[in-house]
Amino acid sequence: MLARSALVLLLTVVVGACAAPPAPAPDGPLPFVVVETGQIARYDRRQPAIFVLSDASAFRGWWSATVDRGDPEAVGGMVDFGRELAIAVFQGQRPTGGYGIEVRGVRRQGTTVRVMVETRTPPPRAVVPQVITSPYQIVKVSTDALPDWQQRHYVVQTADGTVLAETSVER
Repeated sequence: MLARSALVLLLTVVVGACAAPPAPAPDGPLPFVVVETGQIARYDRRQPAIFVLSDASAFRGWWSATVDRGDPEAVGGMVDFGRELAIAVFQGQRPTGGYGIEVRGVRRQGTTVRVMVETRTPPPRAVVPQVITSPYQIVKVSTDALPDWQQRHYVVQTADGTVLAETSVER
C-alpha cells in the first residue's frame, strides 16, 4: 500500500512537471560584450536606431548595407550566432566628429529588452573633425540568457528614460 501511494505521488509530480509550461526568464540585467564601436558607417538617417541580428548571413547583409567598413567576417565572427545575438545601436548621422554612443547595460523587463546607452555630443566651440559621422556600437548577448529573444520588443534608452529607438522581433 505504501509503495503504491509513493508510486502515485511520483507519477503525479512527474506528470505535473511535464505539463507545466516553462517559467519565463526572470527580469533583470543581461550580460553583454562589446563587439565593435565605430564613428563612420553607411547609416545615413538622423534618427537613432537599433538592429537585432540573429544569424551570420543576415549579419553580413546588414553590415554591407549599414556599416560597410572593415571586414564583416572579422566582426561577425566575434558572435557565435548559434548561441548569441548581435544588437547594434546607432546614434544617427551627425555633422561632425565628437559624437558617440555607448551601451551601458542590457536589461530584460517583461517582454521588453532595454538597451541602456550613454550618448556623447561635443561641447560648444570644441575643435572636432569636420566630417559626417554615424556613431554606433554592436554588443552581443547570449541566447541562453534570453531564450525567448524572438518574441521581444527592443528599446534603446538613455539613463533618464528617454527612448531613442525601438524595434520588435517576431519569429
